[in-house]
Amino acid sequence: MAATGYPNVRINSTPDWFDVIVSGASSYLRVLRTIAWMFRIFRKESPGKAIEVFKGVELRCLSVHEIAVAENIILKLIQKRAFAEIYESLQKEKLHSKLMYDIDTLKPIWDPKDQLIRVTGRVGPALKELLIDPPILLPSNERIVDMMIQYHHVKRKHTVFAKSFLDHPRTPTD
Repeated sequence: MAATGYPNVRINSTPDWFDVIVSGASSYLRVLRTIAWMFRIFRKESPGKAIEVFKGVELRCLSVHEIAVAENIILKLIQKRAFAEIYESLQKEKLHSKLMYDIDTLKPIWDPKDQLIRVTGRVGPALKELLIDPPILLPSNERIVDMMIQYHHVKRKHTVFAKSFLDHPRTPTD
């Protein structure tokens, strides 16, 4: 069981409910908001003040903190599923060379604040100087990871290189 940032709410390492949510969702944002709403309901806390009253019903939005906690929960679940032994060994600070063999060149480190595996690689010192958190280690074969990448690329208005390159091939100029 892992802590979620809330004292009375704990999660299992690979819950079936997460698979159900991911398989039924059309986007990462839907998964993120669903989990945030679930944890609000589990805590049985009243949300912030109403932002609008519609036909006598107060509408309340998720807070930034609730969204951030939900995203952290998703990342923990992904890492625990894909890298279970490495996750536990880094968490307990008991590094086993056999476990780390595949990802040793990435130089994995444990982030005690977020309870996630991060990778520093060769750019670790530069990231530290710039006060940037190193990237989070994610598996390449998870549907939720693909959805997360798509969401963040659209949110930051990045183009998909392969798609844009194939849609508009360059012709040599004389």
